[in-house]
Parts: sequence; C-alpha cells; structure tokens
Amino acid sequence: MSLIVPLGFVAFGLWWVLAPRSVMSFYRIFHRGRVALPQPAGIRIAGLIWLALFGVIILSHLHTGLSNT
Repeated sequence: MSLIVPLGFVAFGLWWVLAPRSVMSFYRIFHRGRVALPQPAGIRIAGLIWLALFGVIILSHLHTGLSNT
C-alpha cells in the first residue's frame, strides 16, 4: 500500500519519457493550441529530470530514515 504513491510518480515520469506524443496530445486538451508545444525530445528530457529528481528525493528519504534507526 505504501508503494502506490511512489510508483505513481515513477509512472508519470516514465509516461513522459516513453510516450511524449501522448503527453503532447493530453496537453493540447487543456490549452487548445494557444501555447507552443515543445519537441518530443524536450518532453523526454523533462521526464528524465522528473525521474532523477524523484530518485534523489527517495534516496534522501531512505538515507535519513536509515540514519535515524
């Protein structure tokens, strides 16, 4: 049960990395062409940054959790 939220964050980042055109289509629903969309490579990079940030947060949390025991 405690893994549902972290796996959701990982799935979100993987969606950006693996299916950037799907992310672009989803984004278009909310903005109706008023905003210039980035290239798929830019979305992939943002997804990788998201996964790296989440990885650092998880590792930091695990490190502080282990040092407190």
